[in-house]
Amino acid sequence: MTHLHYYLHANYGGPNTTTITVVSPPTLIGKAEELAVQASLGSPAYLSAFNFVFTAGDYNGSSISILGRAAPSDAAIERGVVGGSGMFRMARGYTISRVVKSTGPDDFLFVVEFDAYVFPY
Repeated sequence: MTHLHYYLHANYGGPNTTTITVVSPPTLIGKAEELAVQASLGSPAYLSAFNFVFTAGDYNGSSISILGRAAPSDAAIERGVVGGSGMFRMARGYTISRVVKSTGPDDFLFVVEFDAYVFPY
């Protein structure tokens, strides 16, 4: 099993969405590509699909695909690892993510901590 620990920096508002650094990262290792669809008529909940694409380091050129339910009210969000590419082809496992910093609705900046536990094929 491979344990990956990383932080996702995201900006979902303003004129330059996803271009503002919230906290200077020590080393950029990749990028996140996400599709989120509102999936609940009651309390807010989303179907969330992520690709984490590694662009540096030991996993350069590989990616991990993650799928699961995300509710903003949850303290921690668990999603399943459903595959990947390169070193993570046919990977399985899970991730747990937590918002460690966020701003108000005007700026909507996030820093999210991810722990991924992955069984490469």
